Amino acid sequence: MPNTTEVLRASSSQVTVAETSAGPAVAVFDNKVHLVYRDRYSSDLWACSFDGRQWSESINLAEFANARSAAAPTLAVHRGRLYAFYVGDILGDLWACVYDTGWLRKPIKITDFLSASTADAPATAVSRDTIHLVYAGESTSELWTLSFDGVVASRQVCLTDMNGAHSFETPALAPYGDRVHIVYRGADNLDLGHFAYDGTFVSETTNISDVNGARTLHPPVAAVFNEQLHIVYVGEFGADIWGTTFNGDWSS
Repeated sequence: MPNTTEVLRASSSQVTVAETSAGPAVAVFDNKVHLVYRDRYSSDLWACSFDGRQWSESINLAEFANARSAAAPTLAVHRGRLYAFYVGDILGDLWACVYDTGWLRKPIKITDFLSASTADAPATAVSRDTIHLVYAGESTSELWTLSFDGVVASRQVCLTDMNGAHSFETPALAPYGDRVHIVYRGADNLDLGHFAYDGTFVSETTNISDVNGARTLHPPVAAVFNEQLHIVYVGEFGADIWGTTFNGDWSS
């Protein structure tokens, strides 16, 4: 363990110059860890990468590709490309910066396809060879989703109209089985809710808090490991970090 700590400290020296006002997004692509984050003092987006030994210099995507965001970005890997999704800093439009062998200069304006807009960062997950974005309405707690194939966005759907789910800020999103699973904090309470979406049908919501008492002050995060969906969240009291798992049923 001491050796691991030493390596982490040594390799973090170049990242200390990176300062952000919101949570950074991270993804593994082309044998590197890629980091995209919003500037601490402006809406500029920056990007850097880690090859296992050292961090690259940060690239200002605002100067390079005019990418400026009102919230934290999110990343997805799809068909050999890395996508950084973000909310425009003025109108709430949804955009995507694309990384192939390097960052491309022209972002994709997803809003041009479907008039999609939001005030918070979208959540992303790849399922059935499609990128799914889930986001709250620009001035509401309604949850919306759209599909993106890397070129064109389609199928914008109001999930709230289908099952009544209302979310406090950005939900957690992860592919599990053959569906995308959405876990969120209720808009007017601390309960955790869950439902799934297969691109056409939306399941009913499950109140996880009723099952195992899971309640949170902040939006949760999600990951799939060992054939289980794992949810991590901050408890409703203090700063304790809790976790719960789903394998068809929620752990008690």
